[in-house]
Amino acid sequence: MISAQRHKTTAEYLSIFIAMSLPFFVASTSWLLGLLSLNWLVAGQWKTKMDTFRKHKNLWWPILLFILYILSLCYTSNTVEGISSIQKKLSFLVFPLIYGSSQFVDKTTINKVLSAFIASCFVATALSTGIALWNFLQNQNPSVFFYRSLSNNINIHAIYFSIYILFALITLIISTLPKSRYKLYIPTWLKTALIPYFFIMIMLLASKITVLMLVIIILFLGLYFFMVSSSPQKWRILIVSSLFLSFSAIAIIKTNNPLKTRFETMINSDYRVLSQEKYSYDIPFTGTTLRLMFWKFGKEIITEQKAWLYGVGVGDSQELLDKKMIDYNLKDSGYLGYNFHSQYIETIVEIGLIGLNLLAFILISFFRKMLAVQNIVGIILVIIVATLFLTESALEKHRGIVFLMFFISILSTETKLET
Repeated sequence: MISAQRHKTTAEYLSIFIAMSLPFFVASTSWLLGLLSLNWLVAGQWKTKMDTFRKHKNLWWPILLFILYILSLCYTSNTVEGISSIQKKLSFLVFPLIYGSSQFVDKTTINKVLSAFIASCFVATALSTGIALWNFLQNQNPSVFFYRSLSNNINIHAIYFSIYILFALITLIISTLPKSRYKLYIPTWLKTALIPYFFIMIMLLASKITVLMLVIIILFLGLYFFMVSSSPQKWRILIVSSLFLSFSAIAIIKTNNPLKTRFETMINSDYRVLSQEKYSYDIPFTGTTLRLMFWKFGKEIITEQKAWLYGVGVGDSQELLDKKMIDYNLKDSGYLGYNFHSQYIETIVEIGLIGLNLLAFILISFFRKMLAVQNIVGIILVIIVATLFLTESALEKHRGIVFLMFFISILSTETKLET
């Protein structure tokens, strides 16, 4: 019989491999999650697991949300689509149950997991940039270094790629702060090199929401560092960081680049199109007006279906959105199959105000837990995710839900540092 220690070691290695797989292959992450589940089942010790799980109350709520999605199958019309959606959301059940009931996760394990994730993000960025350089040498087109042209080199959407890099960057910065619980298994010189490198990669990926989050979080961390640090070097660090951000902002504003173009497009959006009763297939939507249109459709759907409380069901939301687009003469627009591009709208349409309140409670519960244990990495994570949910239906994508539930679950096992 395999010893309990062997199971713990196996779980730790699988967790590290899951962290490493996130920027790359979706299929490998699913297989690793399956192996982690199998190892958890074979390990037994059910009484100990249940006793441990009772201590992590904030991990009960994602499982309750998963149950709510399952219950919505009872009133959804398209059960095939509903079951497919439920399968994507298994992370709500598996990660909280495994990490909330296990005892193998400690500060050392989390340091290894975070270090592995950062290393994987570096490999992913180096690979995508290397392919972009090769493409540039073939066609001399500088656009290959930006946005989707860059992220598509490793088959990942630019928004998720930039969110991964943002979390890696912030974790690196936090690891250099005084009294940080996470020092990571990364040499200091390499941390120093990776911080500006990841910053530049975020600029190249040109995700508006990620860039805005980056600026806000860095300002927050700078203020935090200035308040808690007693180092005589803090003024020098503050000045250098401020100059770096200022020069970066000037470079973005004064040069012709995709990031600047995307912000200008957003600012110059024609919001009058939202009041139209019908659209032509070639109407000039921007990313902003397209999202606002989807959100408008979401409100119309739950009003027409009288489903504000419990939603239309996990299987019907996409079908009803597509039908709404057809009603607005957008059948040939290329938008059929697009989701609502906001997790909050997606959730209220699928499982109503009950589900939306539960989702908000999950984020608030995790945030309060991270505040209680003074885990600034976890605090920043929930800020990133809550902001991402404004413009992306992240829980409808494997890369979104696995990233969220993996790190929320593993960080939720943390306790307050001893002082």
